[in-house]
Amino acid sequence: MLGNRVNVLLGGGREFFIPKSAAGSKRTDNRDLIKEAGKAGYAIARTEAEMDKSTGEYLLGLFQTGSMAGDSTEPNLAEMARKAIESLSRNEKHFFLMVEGSQIDWACHGNDLDAMIGQVVEFDEAVKTALDFAIRDSHTIVIVTADHETGGLGIVEGSLDGSDLKAGWLSKDHTPVMTPLFAFGPGSEVFTGVLENTEIPKILAGLIGIDSF
Repeated sequence: MLGNRVNVLLGGGREFFIPKSAAGSKRTDNRDLIKEAGKAGYAIARTEAEMDKSTGEYLLGLFQTGSMAGDSTEPNLAEMARKAIESLSRNEKHFFLMVEGSQIDWACHGNDLDAMIGQVVEFDEAVKTALDFAIRDSHTIVIVTADHETGGLGIVEGSLDGSDLKAGWLSKDHTPVMTPLFAFGPGSEVFTGVLENTEIPKILAGLIGIDSF
């Protein structure tokens, strides 16, 4: 990722950037990628406050040694999306940003309804951040989808107001249930019907004029 000069990288996983000799490292060598990133011009952030101070073109934010934990020092998904958009939109060129709500999947693997709902709400707030920018900008397309469904979640009982909601799970693994795809902005009309997931990057490449994709 650093070799390709990805402008903004935000999340957990510091364990893969620190040398093997450092506590908690999961590297098999003694490269210190955080130090290398700093020398290459990246601002380094370990907390939300440090992330917010960044004003440059390159930003590496690693907020946990392992996975994001949701504590008070971390930015949430919407805050990371906001900062990424702020950083990337300083450049007059177009930009591509991927925001992943990965822990929705983890909650579904555990058939943990409360955790899944909390993660979906956090992801929804990140989507709102992207949509708010797209509305202001008028040249941005926002696509929301998933790589797969997990757990086979179904609502089995409950009233329309959700006060006595009961849900059931079919699995603790990935399922072949089709996933929805939502699109907003210029070109969004081409994301209609039933699509193979491999069609999505091809359509995006066409929209931004990459003919040799």
